[in-house]
Amino acid sequence: MVVDLLRNLGYNDVQINRIINDVSLIKRTDEKLKNSIINVYGFLKDMGYSGEEIISITTLSPTLFNLSKEKIKEKIDYFIGLGFTKAQIKKMILFNPLFICYSIDKMNDNLKNLLDFGYEMETLLNMIRKNPNLIVDSPKKITRKLELLANLGYSKKEIYIITKTIPGIFSLADETILSKITILEDLGFTNSQAKKIIKKTPSIIGYSKETIQDKITFLISLGFTHEKAIEIIVTFPKILSYGINKLENVIKTLKSFDYTDLELLKIIETFPNIFGLSNDSIVRRIVLLNKLGLNNIILSDTKQLIQSPELTFARYQCLVSNGIDVSISTYRRIFIGNSQFERTYNLSKEQLLKMYKYEGEMNYGL
Repeated sequence: MVVDLLRNLGYNDVQINRIINDVSLIKRTDEKLKNSIINVYGFLKDMGYSGEEIISITTLSPTLFNLSKEKIKEKIDYFIGLGFTKAQIKKMILFNPLFICYSIDKMNDNLKNLLDFGYEMETLLNMIRKNPNLIVDSPKKITRKLELLANLGYSKKEIYIITKTIPGIFSLADETILSKITILEDLGFTNSQAKKIIKKTPSIIGYSKETIQDKITFLISLGFTHEKAIEIIVTFPKILSYGINKLENVIKTLKSFDYTDLELLKIIETFPNIFGLSNDSIVRRIVLLNKLGLNNIILSDTKQLIQSPELTFARYQCLVSNGIDVSISTYRRIFIGNSQFERTYNLSKEQLLKMYKYEGEMNYGL
């Protein structure tokens, strides 16, 4: 019996009931279904799936037992032809095995629909790898999601960036997307700010209200007003993706340089991106600027901390070798754009970094 076979393969009663009662299998004779199960299970085993993974795949999509080994192989060959590796296909099947059951013609139609929107094939394949549902969702469903984002005020270019960054958005209910804007508004963001945050950090759609509130509360605990905390998050929404421990460690690192509470607030308000740097990276930047006698800019022009210490050091040495006295009045030459620096000193960024290597305090007495 089919039940005995499934039980011997490791399926539990709940999984067995789901399979034998699946509408696509219910009319299969016992013998034919047994043969299909043996063949499909064996094929997936040969692909490198564990028994536990095969049980998960076939329980999620019992329809797989309607396919012959040849049909499954045909679908896999189709995806290889598109440019996916076998390892990527294997992960995609684990994520959503149902897409293997769709016809190649249907998947081609869906691909064409997405290409018509403006996605490049390489981008599209990366999106499908992250969200295999994309290749089986109906063109109507995908178009409706694109229209929803357009109706929220996003331009076609912005929609492209959002969906490219988080292709899972196509699988979310419209209400989920709309509710995220409502949640942000409830927390004190304007409608415009909420949309801006989603545009800059699309992954926020997956964050809970509590996660966002925790970051606001953390910033307020440092001494910022609620309004200022909101502004900081709008400027650097990626802060929402960090754990509180990381944020606290950044504060601890800055405090180790004896900045006052007011100075800390100024640094964060001016350059909230500092939360995106590692503790070691912050230390290396501040130590270098102190050694170069440019410690004043840490408070007066904090945004310059965005530049790597390696490039800052190389440019400093380049200026000195050209007879330029680098001081608080001339330091901005260190932080000009790459193309402008290259035109002025006839050295590319790569040449600079090779010529003046920064290895901490060992080089040039630093």
